[in-house]
Formats: sequence, C-alpha cells, structure tokens
Amino acid sequence: MKKLICMMLFFSLSAWAQETAPAGAAAADTAKPAPPWTHKLVGSLLGNQVSFTDWKQGGEDAIAWNLLLDGKSALEAGKNNWSTSYILGFGNTKLGSKSTRKTDDRFEVQSIYTRKYNLFVNPYVAATFKTQFAPGYSYDAKDVRTQVSRSFDPAYLTQTVGIGWQTLPQVKIRLGAGLRETLASNYAAIYTDDKKTKDKLEKSVVQGGAESAVNVDWKLSQNLLLTSLIESFTGFTDFSHPMLRTNTALAAKVSKYVTAMFNVLTINEPRVSPRAQVKQAVSLGLNYTFF
Repeated sequence: MKKLICMMLFFSLSAWAQETAPAGAAAADTAKPAPPWTHKLVGSLLGNQVSFTDWKQGGEDAIAWNLLLDGKSALEAGKNNWSTSYILGFGNTKLGSKSTRKTDDRFEVQSIYTRKYNLFVNPYVAATFKTQFAPGYSYDAKDVRTQVSRSFDPAYLTQTVGIGWQTLPQVKIRLGAGLRETLASNYAAIYTDDKKTKDKLEKSVVQGGAESAVNVDWKLSQNLLLTSLIESFTGFTDFSHPMLRTNTALAAKVSKYVTAMFNVLTINEPRVSPRAQVKQAVSLGLNYTFF
C-alpha cells in the first residue's frame, strides 16, 4: 500500500510540475536554431498583346513580354553578414511591321560582406558586376539598326570598401572608396576609348573613386512594396562628372500570383552619353516565389 501511495504521489507531483512550468519551456528545448543561410528567388512573367483587323480608328499590332528573376542569398552568423543579390531580366517587343526590339536586358550581381559592430555603423566590402545577355541596337527613322553592344560587351565591375549606416530598418546607406572597371571589346570606341589618345583604342577603363549607395526596401502596406537603389561613383581625378544610377520600383500585389509594377531606371554616365538615360515601364503580369 505504501508503494502504491508513493507512486500516486510521484505522478501527481510530476503532472503538477508540467502544468506549472513556464510556457514554451518544452518548445524551447526542441526548437531548432535558425539556419545561417536564407535564400529567396522570385520570378515574374509580364506580357501584352494587341491586334487589329479592319480597324478604322488606326493602330498597329503589338506584342511585348518580359521575364525577370530576382534573388537573394544571405548568411547571418554572429557579427558577420554576407548578402548576395542577383537580377536577371530580358524582354522584347514587336510593334507592327518594325523589327523586334529589346525592352529589358540585365545581368546584375552584387555581393556585400558586413561586419556588425553596433546597431547603426558597420564596415563593409562589396563587389558588383553588371552586363547584358544579347546584342543591342540603335534605330534610325527608317528602322535601320546599328549594333552598339553585345553579350558581356560592355561589362562593369566595381569593388569598394567603406562604412554602412542603417538608421531605419527599411533604409541602408553605404559610403566607401574603391575601383570601377569598364570592360569592352568590339564596342570599346563607345564605352571605354579615351578620345584624347588618337592612336590607341582603350578596351578597359579603371577608375579609383568614391562610391555611395542608398538602398530602400519599404513595405508601405500589406500588398504594396517600394524598392529603390541610388548609386553614385565619382572618380578621384574627375569630380565634375560623377556616374549616377537609380532604379525605383513600386509593386502592388493584386492577388497571390498577379502583380502590377511601376519602374523607373535612370543612368547618368557622361562618358557614354551627355544626357541622362531614362527608362520607364508600367506592367501587369504573373509573379511566383520559388523559395
């Protein structure tokens, strides 16, 4: 009888201890630590088509499409953060009897390592590579085209080291110094040649300078996201002609797989063009998150 009473008392005390234990204590023991690597890949397919038959009000048949892959891999381990983002985009349009033309052609990779010492200011090293996939052409009034670029010609490589700030969770600022290399082959006369040297064709340009970047990733609402990247590079030997590049997009999630987007891309690079280059697009298409 004593053994039975002791057993009953033991089980009663065990049940009471489990009931009065702090909430989540058991879950904490079995919870798995967060993985150091996180990955994200989002793909979108945008399209537009219109055709006319005996249409008296005028107009031309048109078809356009754009494919975009936007990904990011990040390592978070203690004070170390290593983030690599990549954008691959390509698009075409066909208007009436005119030849097919590119509307998008991007291959961009950016890798940033940050050593986190405090909440706001942290040193970093970064490398960026930007180029294109397919040949590019300019067109005259008679639709005669002239090739002005091709795959990986030109290509841009930047390596920098500096200090980063993040006073808001949605805004990251970088300021540093480094090298910017422009590489070209068949079209060096447009992108890399120094007009001051008449008897030599330079196929690469290496510039030391100051770099700044502002990265905004702001979720305005549950279905509305604003992203913006403002980059500048000023050569130490030519402060009067900085390179400025901006890419701003406002994406609205219409449904689980449908997204509307407004995008503005500007490039101000005096070596290539005396005027700022601007590309603006409004699109509606399918959007899918792979992981």
